[in-house]
Amino acid sequence: MKKTQGIKKGVKLHRWTEREIEYLKKHYPSSNAKEVAKALYRTVRAVHIKAAKLGIRSERRLESNNGSFKKGHTPWNKGRRVIVKNQHTWFKKGQKVWSEKPVGTIWVRKEKEIPYKFIKTKAGIRRYSRVLWEQHHGKIPAGHIIRYKDGNTLNCDIDNLLCVSRKEHARMNARPKQTARTKAIKSAGGYINALLMGKI
Repeated sequence: MKKTQGIKKGVKLHRWTEREIEYLKKHYPSSNAKEVAKALYRTVRAVHIKAAKLGIRSERRLESNNGSFKKGHTPWNKGRRVIVKNQHTWFKKGQKVWSEKPVGTIWVRKEKEIPYKFIKTKAGIRRYSRVLWEQHHGKIPAGHIIRYKDGNTLNCDIDNLLCVSRKEHARMNARPKQTARTKAIKSAGGYINALLMGKI
């Protein structure tokens, strides 16, 4: 026996009879769907689905749609000047989105408030530093990132780039923090003093 697509095994289907359809056509437009479902011993969802298939619309549902604009309605902000705080994120006149930019175009974009240079390649948008490194040294190994030796993320000179593992990157980032903490403790005359003075 051929299974009905989308119906779970063991679920019994109750076909709509002509009498039920006639009742639905007569009462659905003006009655509550719950009342119709109760009279036909069906679920409210089943009633809505069957009504939609038959193209029957509920007058009660249309009347209760208070959120829609009525014909001739004037919006409250018509003619008023709109002031938006984040206008700096809008596209400027003549500005092109990245998809319209030609391959090889370089521009600056922020990630977590840090500016980086990006380039459009045939494969999509990539960080310029990664593309530059791969042009000189080959593919970047998995789990590795490109660091900027002088800390300037916009300085993409090949001599300023360094390929390191994420583990080494984390260790290099932690070192300045540890050094600053040690200096603070020494200058305060000990750990307790530094803690009390709020230096650490």
